[in-house]
Amino acid sequence: MMEKTEFRVMTDSDYETLMAHTLYDQQKENPNSPYFETFAYEHHGELFGCGGFQMITETTAWCWVCLTDLIGNRFVPAYRVIREFLEQWCKDHGIIRLQAWVKQDFPEGHRLVNHLGFQPEGYLMKDFCGKGVDAQLYVRFFEIKETG
Repeated sequence: MMEKTEFRVMTDSDYETLMAHTLYDQQKENPNSPYFETFAYEHHGELFGCGGFQMITETTAWCWVCLTDLIGNRFVPAYRVIREFLEQWCKDHGIIRLQAWVKQDFPEGHRLVNHLGFQPEGYLMKDFCGKGVDAQLYVRFFEIKETG
């Protein structure tokens, strides 16, 4: 049986569900802003997570992902679906460099970005998330296919 999964534009209701069911209490501010293109990841009517992208340059963007506890034990298929969505979004937008950051003391976040194909950039960003709260920068590179 084919499972019904969709990515759609994130709504305020999705944000409220995300905050009520966040798997790891990390996302505090509503990322739905004009600077982000946000998405909801829904599976059979249940919100598994939300995420988004923010352009930095024409070929570089930040991304974020926050999962809900509604995902249950379905991490592996969820990682695959999110990874495929990231790849397609980057292809559609001509992204060469996709960046993400994870608080240094958040092992589940480090595991998530690794499963999504990101690699540590190689240095710690001191005080990135506030005084005394460091973060690791992660990056994933994509190739743009030339046409013509």
